[in-house]
Amino acid sequence: MVKCILRVKVDCIEDGEQKTYEVEYGNHIIQAKIDWCGSNKLNIDVDVDEIQINLKANHKVSSLFQIVGFLTFISLLLTQLKENGLIGIDLKYFAIAIIPLVTIVFYHIFIGRNKFLKLQER
Repeated sequence: MVKCILRVKVDCIEDGEQKTYEVEYGNHIIQAKIDWCGSNKLNIDVDVDEIQINLKANHKVSSLFQIVGFLTFISLLLTQLKENGLIGIDLKYFAIAIIPLVTIVFYHIFIGRNKFLKLQER
């Protein structure tokens, strides 16, 4: 059995914008994309005149990016302070502590990238 997927760009939606689309009755699979990231695939069965679908950003993922960005800044700052002799701490413990967070972010960038956005039927 060969499975064909029709990839059609329907429209661009701005932040906070609401749009209406006419589709044929039947079963449809929709997915949203932003850059290389995307959403879950939502299987909808159009058998009524109106279906509402919500598209949201997954704030858990974007919060991880902010945390890792902040920790990267702190690690660069600590490195500079140590090189200039202003602090005398060993930074290997900080590096060991940051590895799990970086791993989680890389997971969301490469493997879990289609969980960045969230589609839900209302």
